[in-house]
Amino acid sequence: MDLALADRTCVVTGASRGIGRASAAALLAEGARVLLVARGEEALAEAAAQLGSGDRLDTLALDVTATDAGKQVAAHCEEGLGPVDVLVNNA
Repeated sequence: MDLALADRTCVVTGASRGIGRASAAALLAEGARVLLVARGEEALAEAAAQLGSGDRLDTLALDVTATDAGKQVAAHCEEGLGPVDVLVNNA
């Protein structure tokens, strides 16, 4: 299925396991650039290793309930992958 996501920048929260990780895998399969966001650094590293899409994948260990979390995610994403096109708010 072509969702026209090639070269789009997507942020997935709660991305270290379950639906979040599966969503990230689907986005990567569509050719998107993906930022994985979750609280646990170890679980994030494991997810990134499993998904392994080189320069199209980045991670950010962050508690999205923090007051400035949205700003942190946007800044991190823009520095590495580009402006956010899609948000999968799974956390």
